[in-house]
Amino acid sequence: MRKLWAALFMVLLFNVANATDSKIYIDQTGDALTLTITQQNGALNQINSSTTPALITGDNNDITIMQNGAINTLNFELNGNGNLIDLKQEGSTNTMEFKCNAGNTDACASVDAKFYNIGDNNTTDITIKKSNVILDATVTGDNNQTTILMNSTAGSLTMNITGDLNVTNFSQSGAPTLPHTATITHTGNSGTFTYSQSGSIQKVMNVTTNGN
Repeated sequence: MRKLWAALFMVLLFNVANATDSKIYIDQTGDALTLTITQQNGALNQINSSTTPALITGDNNDITIMQNGAINTLNFELNGNGNLIDLKQEGSTNTMEFKCNAGNTDACASVDAKFYNIGDNNTTDITIKKSNVILDATVTGDNNQTTILMNSTAGSLTMNITGDLNVTNFSQSGAPTLPHTATITHTGNSGTFTYSQSGSIQKVMNVTTNGN
């Protein structure tokens, strides 16, 4: 009995010592999935790894992922049509990488995606290549670096940046059936922005910037 209690005590200590680590691995195929994941109030929140993305393949899926803590890592790849995506990182040292049809081999049409990266030392890398994509991105603070690549017919981007040492690169290309549109709002601080649109018909970009 003493050995059993000792063993249970060691398991408890191990679980407490590792309570701040939250690692989830996803490999999902199918349609009409509703998935909500919350990793919160800890350190080392991770969805898959930097070399192996979480993979969801299918149509009409509703995906919500929230990471709130320190050292948040999200590597996510989507292949499918008609999907709703809501990804949020809040805390310090956030790394987000999202791809949809990045290799031009799978479907990624009519996707409505929202991204929030709020905190310190942020890096966001988003690649979406297909038609009728609506992308809403929010970056708040501090050492932000955001890269967005869209190759989409009828693609629409709304991006809000607040502070601080922002380096933002945005490229929108393709042969649109409707105009490309982009609305980008910046408040501060150190800037350095590169925005480009290309395509065979009308491109519309509205940029508001302020300070530093």
